[in-house]
Amino acid sequence: MALLKFGKSKKKSTVRPGRFIVIDGTDGSGKATQTGLLVDELKLAGYDVAMTDFPQYGTKSAGLIEEYLNGKYGQVGPQAASVFYAIDRFDASFKIREWLEQGKIVISNRYVIATYFCHSQTGFKHYPSRSGGHGSKISGSKIFRRPKIR
Repeated sequence: MALLKFGKSKKKSTVRPGRFIVIDGTDGSGKATQTGLLVDELKLAGYDVAMTDFPQYGTKSAGLIEEYLNGKYGQVGPQAASVFYAIDRFDASFKIREWLEQGKIVISNRYVIATYFCHSQTGFKHYPSRSGGHGSKISGSKIFRRPKIR
């Protein structure tokens, strides 16, 4: 079994590195709409764009999430539920990394913070802060109406 390595690649690349943009928020907050607008605008401007969506419903990696959300496991603690979401992101990371290495702009409808929003509904109220500790604020969000590409 090969050891999976994380971090910067040692390979020299002639391709400009890609960008990873996440549109995150609570259910019904307009994430899919804003993601679609951004993808369309970037494509119109000539950028190579890939899109991903979390959870990746219908894939094996999202199977535990689907069953969890449908109540199969009953009451599940936030730490265990977080593992379900982490497995799904881990599975997608290979495809995302490949797109980024190809120089694509990857737009994601949800990512890590969506897990915390989900858990806030079940009483888990600690969100990661920018300093790496735990805090009560999630910041850094922007709303895209029609982004201007230069």
